[in-house]
Amino acid sequence: GATGWLAWTGWKHMAKFKAGPVVSTALVTSPFEAQESGLRTSPHRGVDFGVPSGTSVYAPDDGVVERCFFDEGGGGMVIFLMHPQHNVRTAYLHLSSFTVQNGQQVRAGDRIALSGNTGHSTGPHLHFEARRPAANGSDDRLNPAAWLPVPYKLTPSAAAAAGMAVLGGPGNALMGIQLLGLVGVGYLLTRKH
Repeated sequence: GATGWLAWTGWKHMAKFKAGPVVSTALVTSPFEAQESGLRTSPHRGVDFGVPSGTSVYAPDDGVVERCFFDEGGGGMVIFLMHPQHNVRTAYLHLSSFTVQNGQQVRAGDRIALSGNTGHSTGPHLHFEARRPAANGSDDRLNPAAWLPVPYKLTPSAAAAAGMAVLGGPGNALMGIQLLGLVGVGYLLTRKH
């Protein structure tokens, strides 16, 4: 059948972060809510960027470091930042080292850590999450790509894991954004049928 257009990141957010967590040339190896067989039993709660260990990780917007810690539950070295202007908390998992400390104020673009392969990880990468603090004390998970000011390209396997085919062929997730006037939206994908 015919394919339909889908803005994977959800373009309705008015306020976006000022920067990305890693360089814009980093590829997304596992998108939000991906269902990779054999890797996890529930939908992916963040976005994975395939970057070598030691890659600089940046604060995407102004905020405060809530916690730097080692997560025994599988996240490895983790940082939580709170961005009160958005009422959003971001999380960075599998890091190799911290360059900030608890309680520190950060500005958009400040280096906060180096990426790594700590915790339950299949290889060096940055796992990036966005969460909305909820009244019950838990966090509602958000698609972090919806908050990024610049789009990142998906690898073909990441697109497949999201149940999508990338427009224009493998690795070309940016095609068509200007045509719809949705600059900075993210990945325009077609549904696989």
